[in-house]
Amino acid sequence: MAVSAVIDNVASHPILSTAARVAAKSKHVRLNKDALDNISQALSRPELDNAPHHWLNSAPEPAKIYFDSLTLDQRILFLVVFHTIGFCYWGDPKWRIFSPTSDTTYNGARALLISLSTEPNFLNLAHLSEVTELQFKAMLAGFKSKNIDSLSLMSERHSFLSVLAARLGKDSNYLKVLIDPNQNALNAALAISEQLPGYRDVAEYGGEPVIFLKKAQLLVADINHALVRSGNGGFSCMHELTGFADYKLPQLLRHQGIIDYDHMLAEKIDQGLELTPGSEEEIEIRAATLIAIEYIKRSLAKLNILTTAAEIDAKLWMLAQDLNPAEVKPYHRCRTVFY
Repeated sequence: MAVSAVIDNVASHPILSTAARVAAKSKHVRLNKDALDNISQALSRPELDNAPHHWLNSAPEPAKIYFDSLTLDQRILFLVVFHTIGFCYWGDPKWRIFSPTSDTTYNGARALLISLSTEPNFLNLAHLSEVTELQFKAMLAGFKSKNIDSLSLMSERHSFLSVLAARLGKDSNYLKVLIDPNQNALNAALAISEQLPGYRDVAEYGGEPVIFLKKAQLLVADINHALVRSGNGGFSCMHELTGFADYKLPQLLRHQGIIDYDHMLAEKIDQGLELTPGSEEEIEIRAATLIAIEYIKRSLAKLNILTTAAEIDAKLWMLAQDLNPAEVKPYHRCRTVFY
């Protein structure tokens, strides 16, 4: 069915309203309501409902130990650095990093977590503001890294981190003012998108803006998690955040029969062809992801399971990590700094 028919009453939401507008005109992507209902029922099962509600709970053990050793301010800085440079992991061959502590090789976001956990200078703003791109690359690679050159957009990662470090280094209270937990979660994400480098995730579709803010919203959710775990109050109105539109969730949703692509788009994705950032196809995939997560959230609410889009996103993301590559179709590839 057309995605526009899946949810309604989103006109007042600055992000969902733009996703719904895309959904109403979508040419290449459709949602299957029956499949959405099925996954909503599956997520209501106790074993999934009681699963960890945050993706950081599935982080590599050495990274969790390091993260827990930090002060709250350091944890927040760690998360800001992580999301500022954490995007586009799908190089071929994938960048991998070996952790001798756990005797395990990691890729993707987990590799970045290991890298940041073994290089303390990632929390040294003075160092980060002066580091060259080659030095940054060496810091990122670590001593047990493989295929670091397959991690694309290195110049963009370095530039974002340099700007971030310089900005935070000038004002020690900058983050505390910007990410004030006394404010509304969505407002915090909007502020981050405007003031931190690499977070203004806004596309254009049919001549009108489409707002995603994947990294900004995820950063707010992660900081909220860190605040609550530390015994502090979190952001208000966490339920107003949307899902975080990336490339792993659409892969899972397609595997579950929730997302359908037209023939040409399906062929592009299955052949590993890159989608152009900001293209109709890419925007429609991301918009459909947000609509699907919102639909699941509302379906669970009807079953008296009150949860947030962030928690649903985390559950789906963790399910996506367990997909067998031999049994699932590829994720869409898009060389972008936003996810």
